[in-house]
Amino acid sequence: MKKALRLCLVFLWSLLFVSCEDKHATDDKLIALFNKRKATFEKLRQMVANDSGLHRVDYYWTDPKDPVTVGVSGARIEEYRNLLKSVGCRRGFMAWPTRPGVYFISSARGTGLGGGSEKGYCFCRVLLRRS
Repeated sequence: MKKALRLCLVFLWSLLFVSCEDKHATDDKLIALFNKRKATFEKLRQMVANDSGLHRVDYYWTDPKDPVTVGVSGARIEEYRNLLKSVGCRRGFMAWPTRPGVYFISSARGTGLGGGSEKGYCFCRVLLRRS
């Protein structure tokens, strides 16, 4: 319960303090970048799968706050950040055990209170449907 509460608080905090970037990239630009960097995206996906206790890496924070507690070194976090930057996803990734897949965030705008938005890539082994 305590861990779930902490995850919920981290998520709410991220909604409140999402950075204001200029514009989201177009779908065509994201698709072109994905096709150009497929191998790097796959490497990132495999890293996330191997580091299953790591739920979020952003350019300035992680969940858990101290990744060493789940066996992820500071050097590994820097590797994530460098690879994420190279694929245009400075806002990192989200991989929550209760949600299938990995979400790579290319941009985030606004705040949770003001109706912010994110855009990126989702890797999922199951078909997602809108509810």
